Amino acid sequence: MSRTLLILLLLLASCAQPSLIWDGANPEDPAPSGPDYLRAYKESHYRDVGQRFEGTLGWDALFAELQHRAVLFLGDHHEDQQLHERMLSLLLRLAESRRIVLGLEAIGTDDDPALARFLAGELDLDMFRAQVAQRWRGSWLDSDEVDKHFYRMLLVLAHDHHVPVFALEPTPRLPLEQRDQVIAERIQDAARAHPDSLVVIVVGHAHLLGEDKLVELTRLPSAAFGARMSRSLQTEFTAGTFHEPFLRSDAGVLFFNPTPGIL
Repeated sequence: MSRTLLILLLLLASCAQPSLIWDGANPEDPAPSGPDYLRAYKESHYRDVGQRFEGTLGWDALFAELQHRAVLFLGDHHEDQQLHERMLSLLLRLAESRRIVLGLEAIGTDDDPALARFLAGELDLDMFRAQVAQRWRGSWLDSDEVDKHFYRMLLVLAHDHHVPVFALEPTPRLPLEQRDQVIAERIQDAARAHPDSLVVIVVGHAHLLGEDKLVELTRLPSAAFGARMSRSLQTEFTAGTFHEPFLRSDAGVLFFNPTPGIL
């Protein structure tokens, strides 16, 4: 066997073997689900979101902090309508107060040409949805398995406020760890192309934290919102009283205060 062929086989084997192992011991994920590799992938995120809350922020404090960030990661939970209402509220205020660029996991890189036409007003939302659905039968713009109206509203907000949008999801789809590397590179490209803007990323929250995940891979000054509290943070939140709209963990991760009427 040639040395070149051996190297290729070893590379293929390394790609086939997941580097994360789910042992099920003392999970921080409040609702483990899926195959073991996916559980381990999500658990690595939850173990890095922090153990307790160390502070709270109001709107002014958050926006002052974001002046010193190149990227804002908004961790998404694709079915959570209450989370999505809070995210839209934040995005609307950002779009009305400063330049932002929006990166969406809900859009695949193959959709970039149609996305550009939508943002330019050459396609309406229904026409754009139809083009995405031709490529992806399970499009988040139309699937009942996710909060499809949220992803549509993101596009409407971007169109109405002249916010540039770029796709995050590499198509054809790659394995999780390879996908994170490609997404990180696209975020870096967007930050270089828009140095005076805040690059806002809406992506599944399990992609954010842990070794070789987006916050680490992007290597840019950033702030990150988690979508779900870990078990430790849930216990901390239940035991305390928090009056500001945003919470910060001891790991520096931000969360929307889920208390009704706070935001």
